[in-house]
Amino acid sequence: MFVALLWTRYLDLSFNQLIWQILSFSMAKNLTKINLSYNDLTGGISSTNWIDLSNLFNLDLRSNSLNGSIPVSLFSRPSLQKLHNFPTVDFLVYSMNFTKFLSLSSNNFNGSLQLNKIQQMRNLFHLDLSYISLLIEYNGNNSSLLPSFPQITTLKLSSCKLKVFPDFLRNQSKWKLTILDLSNNQIQRGSPKWIWKLNFVPPSLRGNSWFPHHLPHTWISRGITSTLPYQLALFKQLYWSASKKIIFYLEGNAGRRGGSPFSARIVIDWNFLSAELGFAVGLGIVIGPLMFWKRWRIWYYKNVDDILSSIFPHLYLGKEYVFRVTAPMRIPLFSWLFFIPICSIFLTFSINVVSGQCLDDQKSLLLQFKNSLKFNTTFSTKLVHWNVSRDCCSWEGVTCSNESFSKGHVIGLNLTDESIYVGLDYSSSLFSLQHLQDLSLAYNNFNNSQIPPGFGNLMNLSYLNLSNAGFAGLIPIETSNLERLVTLDLSTVSMLKIENPDLATLVQNFGELKELYLDGVNISASRNEWCQALSSSVPNLRVLSMSNCYLSGSLDSSLLKLQSLSIIRLDNNPLNAPMPEFFANFTNLTSLGLSSCGLNGTIPENIFRILKLQTLDLSYNDLLLGALPEFLPNGSLRSLLLSGIIFSGALPDSIGNLTMLSRLDLSYCNFNGSIPNSLANLTQLIYLDMSHNKFNGQIPSFSMAKNLTEINLSFNDLGGGITSTRWEELINLVNLDLGYNSIEGSIPMSLFSHPSIQKLRLSNNKFSGGLREFNGSSYPLDTLDLSSNNLEGPFPVSVISLPGIKSLSFSYNKFNGSFQLDAIQQLRNLSSLDLSYNKMSVKYSGTASSLPFPQFSTFKLASCNLSTFPDFLKNQSKLTILDLSKNEIYGEIPDWIWKFNNLMYLNLSHNHLVTRQEPLPNLPARLSILDLHSNKLQGQLPHLPPLVTYLDFSMNNFSSVIPTSIGISLNSTIFLSLSSNKFHGEIPQSLCNGTYLLAPMRISHFSWLFFIPRCSIFLSFCIFVVSDHCLEDQKSLLLQFKNGLNFTTTLSTKLVHWNEASDCCSWEGVTCSKGRVIGLNLTKESIYGELVNSSTLFSLQHLQDLSLAYNNFSNSRIPAGFGNLMNLSYLNLSNAGFSGQLPIEISNLKRLVTLDLSTSSLLSFSMLKLENPNLAKLVQNLSEIKELYLDGVNISAPGNEWCQALSSSLPNLSVLSMSSCSLSGPLHSSFQELQSLSVILLHNNNFSAAPVPEFFANFRNLTSLRLSSCGLNGQFPEKIFQVPTLQTLDLSDNKQLSGTLQGFHSNGSLRSLVLSRTNFSGTLPDSIGNLKMLSRIDLSNCSFLGSIPSSMANLVQLFYLDMSSNNFTGPIPSLSMAKKLTQLNISHNNLTGQINFTHWKDLTNVVNLDLRFNSLNGSIPVSLFSLPSLRNLQLSNNQFSSLHNESSNSSSSVLDTLDLSSNKLKGPIPMSLFELQGLKFLSLSSNNFDGSLQLNEIQQLTNLSNLDLSYNNLSIEYNGTNSSSSSFPQMATLKLVSCKLKTFPDFLKNQSKLTILDLSNNQIKQGIPNWIWKLSNLHYLNLSYNYLVMTLEGPLFNLSTVVVAPLTFWEKGRKWHDDCIDKILLVIFPMLGLSYTGCYNTKVEEDEDIGDENTEDCEDNGDEDEMESEEFGGRYCVFCSKLDISRKRVIHDPQCTCHNSPLISASSSTYFIVTSS
Repeated sequence: MFVALLWTRYLDLSFNQLIWQILSFSMAKNLTKINLSYNDLTGGISSTNWIDLSNLFNLDLRSNSLNGSIPVSLFSRPSLQKLHNFPTVDFLVYSMNFTKFLSLSSNNFNGSLQLNKIQQMRNLFHLDLSYISLLIEYNGNNSSLLPSFPQITTLKLSSCKLKVFPDFLRNQSKWKLTILDLSNNQIQRGSPKWIWKLNFVPPSLRGNSWFPHHLPHTWISRGITSTLPYQLALFKQLYWSASKKIIFYLEGNAGRRGGSPFSARIVIDWNFLSAELGFAVGLGIVIGPLMFWKRWRIWYYKNVDDILSSIFPHLYLGKEYVFRVTAPMRIPLFSWLFFIPICSIFLTFSINVVSGQCLDDQKSLLLQFKNSLKFNTTFSTKLVHWNVSRDCCSWEGVTCSNESFSKGHVIGLNLTDESIYVGLDYSSSLFSLQHLQDLSLAYNNFNNSQIPPGFGNLMNLSYLNLSNAGFAGLIPIETSNLERLVTLDLSTVSMLKIENPDLATLVQNFGELKELYLDGVNISASRNEWCQALSSSVPNLRVLSMSNCYLSGSLDSSLLKLQSLSIIRLDNNPLNAPMPEFFANFTNLTSLGLSSCGLNGTIPENIFRILKLQTLDLSYNDLLLGALPEFLPNGSLRSLLLSGIIFSGALPDSIGNLTMLSRLDLSYCNFNGSIPNSLANLTQLIYLDMSHNKFNGQIPSFSMAKNLTEINLSFNDLGGGITSTRWEELINLVNLDLGYNSIEGSIPMSLFSHPSIQKLRLSNNKFSGGLREFNGSSYPLDTLDLSSNNLEGPFPVSVISLPGIKSLSFSYNKFNGSFQLDAIQQLRNLSSLDLSYNKMSVKYSGTASSLPFPQFSTFKLASCNLSTFPDFLKNQSKLTILDLSKNEIYGEIPDWIWKFNNLMYLNLSHNHLVTRQEPLPNLPARLSILDLHSNKLQGQLPHLPPLVTYLDFSMNNFSSVIPTSIGISLNSTIFLSLSSNKFHGEIPQSLCNGTYLLAPMRISHFSWLFFIPRCSIFLSFCIFVVSDHCLEDQKSLLLQFKNGLNFTTTLSTKLVHWNEASDCCSWEGVTCSKGRVIGLNLTKESIYGELVNSSTLFSLQHLQDLSLAYNNFSNSRIPAGFGNLMNLSYLNLSNAGFSGQLPIEISNLKRLVTLDLSTSSLLSFSMLKLENPNLAKLVQNLSEIKELYLDGVNISAPGNEWCQALSSSLPNLSVLSMSSCSLSGPLHSSFQELQSLSVILLHNNNFSAAPVPEFFANFRNLTSLRLSSCGLNGQFPEKIFQVPTLQTLDLSDNKQLSGTLQGFHSNGSLRSLVLSRTNFSGTLPDSIGNLKMLSRIDLSNCSFLGSIPSSMANLVQLFYLDMSSNNFTGPIPSLSMAKKLTQLNISHNNLTGQINFTHWKDLTNVVNLDLRFNSLNGSIPVSLFSLPSLRNLQLSNNQFSSLHNESSNSSSSVLDTLDLSSNKLKGPIPMSLFELQGLKFLSLSSNNFDGSLQLNEIQQLTNLSNLDLSYNNLSIEYNGTNSSSSSFPQMATLKLVSCKLKTFPDFLKNQSKLTILDLSNNQIKQGIPNWIWKLSNLHYLNLSYNYLVMTLEGPLFNLSTVVVAPLTFWEKGRKWHDDCIDKILLVIFPMLGLSYTGCYNTKVEEDEDIGDENTEDCEDNGDEDEMESEEFGGRYCVFCSKLDISRKRVIHDPQCTCHNSPLISASSSTYFIVTSS
């Protein structure tokens, strides 16, 4: 039935009435969750091909009627984490290594099982093998194995014929083991002493034969330490003498320090009591009559009272023998048996009836707690089902105590991932649940509220998990009251911090703590503080997880006191210190994570030799050095992650000794030599990444590693071929990346038809030859990259047969012939296509086709001889990259190309494009790279998008004046070229905003002389002058230089035109003076390969300006020959693809004024570094330098070293750009000697949690200061804000940096202020309105509070404002004067008041308006939707109450996103919303809208792709009769939860793009339509909580007709088929309460005749012709007639109408007759 759910990820059909069998999900390979629980499904599951569901992690089939065998393939799913309601037990236990919860109880397994085998299940914490007829054996002789058992919380081995106590339990964590049940076994030995020392829920040991000779007279339970009275001790000895087999059943919840003095109970189990009762009866005969004597009776009761009150002072209540721990044994009418009071010392101790009912006060508290919360009912799986009608102990997520003293009290609450978003404060009834021991609120969203101090009231908590629950702020001191905590998890991705109290105060009482998770909590402590705090307070700590905690400094040796540590995770902390050797002394260490910690020095070799170490992660410590030691045989390492560490030498052969290794990541490690063949021994290997090294030689065989799923060997120097490698034996291989090597030969075609490979990347190698055709129709390949090789021949048509292909790149090869673009219509999943730069012609017919084209995100057909724009592109809503450059396209650029809202990259260069007289329309807002050069475009420049980084309008016919506002959009621009046009007038001063321009901005060939602005010193304008004829030797050198280069001729605009026939001084990119070459600009010439020292380039001795930027020199080193060009004043090698050490010879260039060696991860990959020579040696002779760009070069120098190097050698430096250089701090005071500095860009370095130095305020010429992502802390100096020349200040992403904004002077020069994700606080001063030039403000994710100053109305230049995620209060001020404003985000604050449209109507340029998560109220003016540029309006999670539907021109609105969810909007939905023609996203969920809505209204919204009307008071109606379903928009998401919908909207059958469909909690009473399973892109489907039934239709049933139908023409086959169907329906229909009568006198077995006069029997007289002529006309009441509960009487639904069935031929395979009375 589900065959067609190709792309579905989430399927929930739980809580319906589905019947029939589970059908195949095998084609739905993206399914991650399947929930079919609580239905009436029958049959087996073995036929379903589970092995194909590689992404499935949650399968829930509970509460059905499934039978048959369970396929073992379920247990081997690589991603399956939860399997509900499910070979031998031996196989299961042996093979499920990653299982945490395993319950096989109450089955019929047999045979024997060695309990020692659970040692392999390292993550197991719950094991239940009870009641399965299994013999469990335990071999505890090898004591060395004991520590290797997993730490178990629950162990149940009841009725398992166990003969001994499993002594591995003695090593179970004192607080870990909570439930132990060994009852009903054959244990005949004394109870071991260690079992009484475990702090756990006391064990159930019933039904054994052990004699507790270790049980002392002192009472066992923790809390009762008084010795038994002498009388009781005598009685105990006497009673045991009578029977050596008295059984004690120890059960209940363990008490904890400071808790109730009684925490266990003893039960006499009468089923196994073998004591002779004669003594007791005799004693009763003697004492019984005395009980009628009043004085004796009073004396007896007084003594009993004294005895019991002395034993149980807190529990015994007097003569009634009522205990708090248990009810007395009830034996009414037997009061004359007076021996009972004597025995009651033991028997009433707890003979009780387990009720399991929760107490009323507990239920009331839970319901109050639920009602105070706000949660998403769609995603809740627990809270949503809590109701007063059920016992709260049966609620999902609630655990109640079965202990007599606390029976019915809630002791466990698990609300993990319940989509809670509001409602927890100090007054919450949660904190009245005093018996709580385990509490989890993890993975919710409490909207950055503080953790309530009420948690400190829950004194019995041993487990507290608030991880990723959306809490923020300080962790309350009350948390330290929880003295019984064993596990504390406060890990977070939000902004929790430990400050006051500090860590030492928080953990001071946590003496029992074993596991501590504080990942992401801002602790900001130095090494001695946090190390000593832990070592002195938590001596038993076993798990320490404190990643991303801003811990600093080297690790203190006091950490060594924590010798129980097994897991240490300190990743992503700025330790910036050598790696300590004492880690090798942690003998129990199994996992060590220190990635991204700024470690330096050398890795201690002893770390690799820790015997128990299984996981070692030291990755991304760029300053850490090391060499891999020789590994001993049979090492325990399973995961070795060393990415980014600088290793020297080759990989040792002994790495093959790590036979348990499953994950190996050695990427970016500088290894060389060949890859050892011993890697073939790593048979457990799953993941292998050795990319970005210098490995050479051939690729070894990995055929023994059958479990390998990913191999990445890219970016090395590997050679040879790969045809001999046996890839087909790696049956689990999913990703194979061999790109950027030198592999030769042909590509084995078997790779394309590999049964499991999904991603195959072989780009940038030397593969040659053609590609043979292959059959890929049944293989899973989704990514194929063969670009940049030497492949030739026709394009392989077989590629079109790959059904799942998503990304296809064949660019930069030599494929020839032609390719019809229409063929890609078959590839329904294709999203990225690149066929650029081959020798073939791509043709597009444009003819009408019934098949739509796939939705692309990337589409590249550069240099494909394309002659027209493919018009199917106009329907591409997801397109982000479009490259049609170097083609033969004539005419105008179509208007639809500017309507791609997601477009980020557009290259139409080198065509023959023109424009109409009017200017180009506004460019897409997200456009980042735009290249239109070498066309015939004319007119004015378009308005530039705000985030553009690369612009090339050169070599066109643009005219008129450059817009004065052009600089507003250049804040992020790194390249701008306007050369070879017809511009005139002045160069606008606003161009100075282009702070990040890396390449020279070219504005050459202007009509007349410009007035150059003063900022040109930073923009490096190049106005090239052609003079004289070049000398022959110069031409010869240039031609030799050209011939020695490899470059792509189709992309080159300069080199490709150099030729002998023309004067070299007229060549593009060449500048001459007196015939000698003095300037050479080969920027972006698509040069690749190596530049050698012998190049004639280095003979051009007169060169002054040289740029080789934006090429790809294939990670080769910068040649030393550059040092020969002694006249150079400008050298630009930025983003040129060089790597390795910078040569010392560059220091010879003493005339350099500008040096640019920067690398940008955006455009290239490079690993340049300054090591030897270091920075000081490189710049020692460069005293003339004014501009130095070394961004991305690995300098790795401390603050004093690099600061002094610059200040002593570069006195004239005005521009310093050294971002991402691995610099450390703090900044040295010598830096302030560089008084000429105007631009300082030091972002993305690690200044070791140093403060910002005040001396920045002393730079008189400072215009730009960028220190983002530098690990700064402390208080930011206020004086820096007062620097009069400062225009740009960026301090973002320094979470520890605090400060306040004080007064600003009038007419300040500041234009860009970015403080996002810092700890700036306080109120915004009114004087911020003095910054009249301010165009960009980003104060998001800070701690500002107070109201937003009304003076911000003065910021008329403002175009970007983000003040989200703060604590601003009060109303939103008017910003109507900021007419240039395009982005406004004030979400996630506490703003109040109403929205006045008069404040917004003048913001005609605003594109995005985000006011989410505030407390705004009143009405929303609908006219707001008609702002002329507004596209994105987010108003969700406020308190708006109505939509003010005043007159507005909705039809002119460009709004595409409208989110009004989670407000208090009421009344009917305004119809004007459906006039917003451009709307793509509409969410009105979680409001109070009422009335009815015709779903057909959305037909007006032709662009709508996302609609959510859930959780209102609406009645959604659908009339599918009057319109064509094809006229509905193509939806990606449709959510109509709780909308009283009564039918499936059948227009959905044509929704080819639908990915999310949620129709849950409605009133749909029908079968699931067949077409719903044909929605091929569906990822999420939720139809739960309806009245659905399974229908006898669908792909599987259609298939059955092909097989079964021919049988009906064969008499015996027909009869056999009819009998089978009858038998099936006879089982199914009674389950539904239906009566069924079939062919051949088959009748429902009933005690009464339920037929009527319309019922006829089918008879077969053996004559087929006669059978075919018979006809039957009867009642057709399948949904009207049901049987009563006794199944003896038919009940007819009076509201249901029975219709006469059509005449049915007797040849029909099956008749069913449902009669009504």
